[in-house]
Amino acid sequence: MAFLTCVMLIPGMTTYLPFSAADQIGVPILLFPFIWTGLCLYSYMVEKAWQPWALMITLSVSHGVLSYLALAG
Repeated sequence: MAFLTCVMLIPGMTTYLPFSAADQIGVPILLFPFIWTGLCLYSYMVEKAWQPWALMITLSVSHGVLSYLALAG
């Protein structure tokens, strides 16, 4: 789930980063391994199993909506 969330974050991040067009694409790609590592570490450190799932689903849905809105309008 951490990998899928990270894949969803990359196109969503391009909609709100305050950089030029090239940097809006490059920065999320460069941050990919760090975000993935952070999500994996958070999943292992948390005490309750539902917390990482709730976080990752929320991040995936919100960035999916941002990507859709950027493409639709």
